[in-house]
This record gives sequence, structure tokens and C-alpha cells, in this order.
Amino acid sequence: VLTPAGRVLLEQGRELLVATQAMIDKAHQVDSGWEIKLNIALDTIWDITAFLPILAEFQLLNTGVEINLSEEVMGGSLEALIEGRADIVLGGPPAAIPIQGLQFREVIQSHWCFVVAKNHPLIQQCAPLTKEAIAPYSSIVIKDSSRNSPIKSHRLIDKQNSIRVASMQQKIQCIEAGIGVGFLPLHKIEKLLRNGSLVQIAVEEPPSETPQYCSWKTNNKGRAARWFIDKILAQA
Repeated sequence: VLTPAGRVLLEQGRELLVATQAMIDKAHQVDSGWEIKLNIALDTIWDITAFLPILAEFQLLNTGVEINLSEEVMGGSLEALIEGRADIVLGGPPAAIPIQGLQFREVIQSHWCFVVAKNHPLIQQCAPLTKEAIAPYSSIVIKDSSRNSPIKSHRLIDKQNSIRVASMQQKIQCIEAGIGVGFLPLHKIEKLLRNGSLVQIAVEEPPSETPQYCSWKTNNKGRAARWFIDKILAQA
């Protein structure tokens, strides 16, 4: 029969064995060329459903790589890459000026449209809508997720109240609920437009298309990073 001290020693011994085996496994992982983990940031504009088949295919390789997904907004996407919080960024803008060691490849063009909820008063007004017609209604705006860089914002009208949310999904839900209005990327709301939950209205100053990029650090030679980059670019 084990004494209390004996049970403690036994449990600690088991923990040491598990920790030792984990270290051995990680060493084998490094030797194989696969990273221990890979951090992928998806800009909030990106439709994750387009990325999930790639992730599912990677899981079938059984590499042992830990995949961490995060969501960023506007300048936060680039900042996550620069500061090392992300190894790959999918979606988001490029740097305003070239940054040594970072690679950017355009993957999609985002088409933006001004939308309101069904039964919103703006539907009754003559299109294209002027800024003056839109201004009385709150604009739903996504907060830039930058932590240390200047905060960016887009498509704000003078004297228009705004409600700031944390993600594209929150913005869509707020507009759908009639809380405010705003511009949304077409690829994120096609189903809602088809079923009538959201209504697109022409405006006098329609937004231009915006390119979205896949970006990564050029010194990242890991097999998982290369695998994901190749798959994402092939899908573009």
C-alpha cells in the first residue's frame, strides 16, 4: 500500500514521463521540418467558409502542427504579421510602403455595397442616396484591431453617429437588426440579399473595389506555412 508520500512521488513521476515524452515528440516534429505551431490570422472581411476546406485537407496530413486561428481588422492584420502574432495573414490590406521581409499576393477583390435592413426607411427614398439622406442613420463601423499602430476607419460621413463593433459578423447582424446602416462586402452577404433580410441601395458615391491579400514573412521556411500559402494562392 502506498503511503501519501509514495502517491505524490508516483504522480510526479508520471508527470515527468509525460513531459519527457512531449519533449521527444517536439524534437521529432522539428526534425521533420514541420512547425510545432502555425498562427494564421483571418481578416474580418474574409469568409472563413472558403478557408475551411484547406484546413480540413491539412488535418488529413496528420502533421502534428498546432493551428491557431485568430481574427483581425484592417491595420490589425498587418500589425499581427509584423509583430509576430501571425505567421500568415489572409485578407486585409498591404502595407502602405514596402516592408522588407514581408510578401503580399492579391487573392480576391472585394465588392462593397450599401445595405439596410428590410423595412428600413431609406428604402422608400429615391436612389441613388445622397450623404445627406444617409447621415441621420447610425453607421455600423468595425473597430480596427491594431494595438500599437494608428487606428484606421473607412466610409464615415460627417455628422453621422456611429456604433463600433468588433467584427464583420457583428456589423452584419447590427445592420440586419435595423440598428444602423453601412457598407458590406458582397461575398459576405449574398445569401442575406437573396432572402431579403438585407436590401442593397445605390448611393451617389459608391465605394471602389478593394483588393485583399495573402501575406507572410519571407524568412518563414516551415513546411506548414509553405503548404498553406501554396494552397491559398492556388485557390485565388
